[in-house]
Amino acid sequence: MEGINLGGGIVKKLLLWAGTIFFALTLYFSFINSAKYLGGYVPTAALLALVVLVVVLAAHLLARRLTQKQFIILLLLVGFGFRVYWILLIDTPPVSDFLDMHNAALQAAKGDFSFGRSEYYSRWVYQLGFTIYEALIVKLFGAPIIILKLFNAVFNVGTAFVVYLTAAKLFNELSGRIASFLYALYVPNIIMCSVLTNQHVSTFFFSLGCYLLVRKGLVPKYSWIWVGLLFALGNMMSLWAFSSLRDSSFTPCFSCCGRGG
Repeated sequence: MEGINLGGGIVKKLLLWAGTIFFALTLYFSFINSAKYLGGYVPTAALLALVVLVVVLAAHLLARRLTQKQFIILLLLVGFGFRVYWILLIDTPPVSDFLDMHNAALQAAKGDFSFGRSEYYSRWVYQLGFTIYEALIVKLFGAPIIILKLFNAVFNVGTAFVVYLTAAKLFNELSGRIASFLYALYVPNIIMCSVLTNQHVSTFFFSLGCYLLVRKGLVPKYSWIWVGLLFALGNMMSLWAFSSLRDSSFTPCFSCCGRGG
């Protein structure tokens, strides 16, 4: 029985079309909502055209002037630099669920797991995984909240790197560079690094699992094990993260640049 190769033409086209449809819908609703705050459709369209122009020029620079090693270093430095700057600039104290999980993590780091019987964790059991993750970070590196935020930045930039690897493998080097740089500079990603949300670490694990599927397919038996473990870790951190993967939002970049790949 032949193995399943997720890098094959049929699956590649399915990924392309699914991502393009998702991107089109996201762009449409974002455009409509942005027009409400930017004074109408014309200013919004002008801003969009400017962004596209900047992206095209940056893509040309990234593709023609930098080696692969230079690009990866730039991606990691720029992505992490913006996130650290935001974390240091904006003090975002945890509130609501984030505060409950952080307080529970501080307790767990001291060996007190009584929070598991609280009403919050009785109703939202799936939050235990992320709470234990935070407790592990606190135990190893100390209680200052900035440490958890810096780990958010590490996982978020790590996801951008995985986006690069995935797009480059599915299409070509240029596609990987454009998609990963857009992900690294996506403003909500940068802003959310100062929030103690479970999305950063879970999205990283899910993205890495998807990359292994793209790179190895399901032919080697061990691929099933590693992909399953990564998806399990992502699911332990957040049940909803898999549906919020945004890698496919940049699929049109793949389609425009990857047809010759």
